[in-house]
Amino acid sequence: MDLSINQRLNEFKELKNFSWEKLRIDLGIKNAQQISSWSNLKEKIPEKHIIKIIHLFPDLNARWFITGEGDVSEQECIVSEPQALYNSRCPVCKEKDRIIEQLEKRIEDKDELLQMYRDKKKAV
Repeated sequence: MDLSINQRLNEFKELKNFSWEKLRIDLGIKNAQQISSWSNLKEKIPEKHIIKIIHLFPDLNARWFITGEGDVSEQECIVSEPQALYNSRCPVCKEKDRIIEQLEKRIEDKDELLQMYRDKKKAV
């Protein structure tokens, strides 16, 4: 199991000095044990939460967080403008949006497979 994204979340948490409890609340997670499992490298962070974490922290370098490439704080801009404006100027923002779109597509694909499995199971 690739847990490196969990390690990068731990590193980012230390850098930004936020609490696991605040992250749990911001992500809408009811079970505190789930966050503990991530921080202790016992469970992989689900893709849907990776996307939410990227949205929660605009200064988080999405490429670094997902792949480990680059630097945690490597940003060419901090987004404080509407999306339509920053997309045309900021290459880091464009890359972050591209990564988010890819992750959202993977989630959609997995949801479709899950629904096909459920439908097949009901038919049997």
